[in-house]
Amino acid sequence: MEEGAGDPLPENVVPIPAGATQKPLQADKLKDKLAQYKTPANCEFLVPSRVNPEVWRNLQHTTKARDVTLQHVQTRMAKLLTAIGRLIDMVLAGKKKPASLKLEDILTLAFDAFLLEAGAFQKLNTCHKE
Repeated sequence: MEEGAGDPLPENVVPIPAGATQKPLQADKLKDKLAQYKTPANCEFLVPSRVNPEVWRNLQHTTKARDVTLQHVQTRMAKLLTAIGRLIDMVLAGKKKPASLKLEDILTLAFDAFLLEAGAFQKLNTCHKE
């Protein structure tokens, strides 16, 4: 699926997505990042679905392995959506009260969302190659 090229990213920004999509986040850092974004109480739809245990018992090993990989991707995407939701909330609150906006907090949420998305992208690429 070719979509054509968009405007180039600034050269000082290119290494960020390049590195994040090619080199996985260290396991301990990923664990900390995932723990940081708990599913909001009013967003049950962000909890990855699980296969019925009766069905799970009858699945082949390769099917189970692929499903576990996809559950990991779903979890990262759910955490990403939580981070983006918090970012949107922060910016909307800042529209009402601009003094409350803190660039450092905005950048933290944006980078966290980016790292979670890059990890999901990388997992899907790995899954796609298998």
